[in-house]
Amino acid sequence: VAKKNRTGIDARLLWRNLLLEFDRPVFWKDKNRKYLGGNRKFLEYFGMDNEMDLVGKTAEEMGWLVEAHRYRRDDEEVLLRGIQTHDVPAEVLRKGELHAVLTSRFPLYDNGEIVGLLGYFREAAEDPAAQDQTRDSRTGLMNYLGLYGAIMKYQDSYLFWGSDFALFFLNLSDFRSLVGTMGEEYSNALLIRFANVLRETVGDRGLTGRFEEDHFLAVLQMSDRKDAEAFLMELQKNVASIHDVGGVPSTIYYNAGYAFYSETEDLQQQIRLARDRGMKE
Repeated sequence: VAKKNRTGIDARLLWRNLLLEFDRPVFWKDKNRKYLGGNRKFLEYFGMDNEMDLVGKTAEEMGWLVEAHRYRRDDEEVLLRGIQTHDVPAEVLRKGELHAVLTSRFPLYDNGEIVGLLGYFREAAEDPAAQDQTRDSRTGLMNYLGLYGAIMKYQDSYLFWGSDFALFFLNLSDFRSLVGTMGEEYSNALLIRFANVLRETVGDRGLTGRFEEDHFLAVLQMSDRKDAEAFLMELQKNVASIHDVGGVPSTIYYNAGYAFYSETEDLQQQIRLARDRGMKE
């Protein structure tokens, strides 16, 4: 039976409401590192409407950590040794981009035994000027500079943990001729519309960015071609649902190719391989 304080209010109810209204994203896990829940800020941060989308899954299964093995080790330090961690630098995937955060974790005890952990995080302070240098001014996606720095995290995860990733190279068909025939306003609207669909399709599973002109990249941590093909089918379905661009009836056509890092073990070669495969289609 849950204890009540002197006002007669259930203490657990007070605790849960405190967590739910806390102004930072808060999460709690069981001893197997599976999420038991998250507060409102946590769900909003990752774009979830229902807490049950989270419950019973690990961070790896949710797919928002590139260096998942590293964070698993941090969880285990708390769960096995009862060590508290404060403001540990981490990076999470959110809306197709890596976000630097500072995470704190605490063990949860029941009768002296660790039964889970409680954690929260906050975004690390960012330099607006530095952010502008990594942002594409037209689409709002990361530019080449931002993409390259973020993909290095995937490369490190492969080198240290063997976690493979697929890089998708996407380019709009006949974009230059469209600029000449339809004008700059239409071409900008086309870039923005495609970028938004790409961002929404990738979601919190990976990275998105505009490589150059009409070329886009998406990066997802996966090693199975079936998963890569499934992603392309999902993207094609979403793009096919677009019937107008900037008020002009339109159908968007694009080429797509992908390559796994394990095929080249070199980022520049991986990009070239994905591009060449896309151009041949």
